[in-house]
This record gives sequence, structure tokens and C-alpha cells, in this order.
Amino acid sequence: MPFSKKKGGNASHLQKRSLSISGHATSIALEKEFWDILESAAQRKKIALSKFISNIDSHQREGRPLTSTLRLKALEEAFLSANKHTSLGKYES
Repeated sequence: MPFSKKKGGNASHLQKRSLSISGHATSIALEKEFWDILESAAQRKKIALSKFISNIDSHQREGRPLTSTLRLKALEEAFLSANKHTSLGKYES
């Protein structure tokens, strides 16, 4: 069954944030879970979220919406983080 938003359900709501990316004021709407992952990734790299997103924006594929690119980056970060934790546990006795 496809994902659907229902009143009172568990569907995530979009959170809109205003950021300065490459000197331009930009508003980006993403689900909270994606924001959380992107913020954690920026913190690990010790850079501001706006700088992290600016870096992603400067390397994104032409024609793809920034929000799509950010969701894909968040998934990549979550996957890498999950694998890192799994890999560390593999070799511990």
C-alpha cells in the first residue's frame, strides 16, 4: 500500500528552513528526519549546515531539484553511519 498522509497519522510534515547558500537566500522544505541526518553530518564535518548544503549544491547533478539531492545525501549519510556502526561491532569479541 502506498504511503499516504492521514490526519493524525505518523506521516512526517515538511519543515521549511531559510538558509543562505552560495550567497543566495534559499528556502528548503524537508521532513524532520532528513534535517536531523543532514545536521548530524554537518556536525561530524565540523561545518555549519548552510555550508554543508552549499557544498552539496555545488556538486549536484544539473536539473535535479536541491531537495531531491538533499534527501539522497541524507540517505547516503544514514547508510554510511549504519554500516560504520555495524562494521565496528563485527570485529569486537
